[in-house]
Amino acid sequence: MPKPKLAATFKAAEAARRQRVARQEVEKQAVKAAVAKVRQQIMLDTLIVLVGGEEKQLRYCTAGELCELGNTYVGIVEKVMDIGGPDVMVGEVICQRDLEEIGAQSEKGADAGERGAV
Repeated sequence: MPKPKLAATFKAAEAARRQRVARQEVEKQAVKAAVAKVRQQIMLDTLIVLVGGEEKQLRYCTAGELCELGNTYVGIVEKVMDIGGPDVMVGEVICQRDLEEIGAQSEKGADAGERGAV
């Protein structure tokens, strides 16, 4: 007699495990979507705290100043350096659409297993 109860218990446990795995997958996808949205929201008016403690809007930062912050803004720095140089302000050579493209490119790189920086 105990075998039918045991089989029912195993079936219930397996069903619960499947539901948990499905829920975790949905949560993982939601987190990925939220991260992607945040990456795309970097705006030219975003306030950046530089190494010396000075606060500037991204549009008024130079490529050289962003380089000092490490890999965080590497995509923006590369674009500014290609167009101008280390003393050129971001807002002089990059528009909001360019920032969105850089964010999308870095997201693709992060999905491919590379380090994703804006």
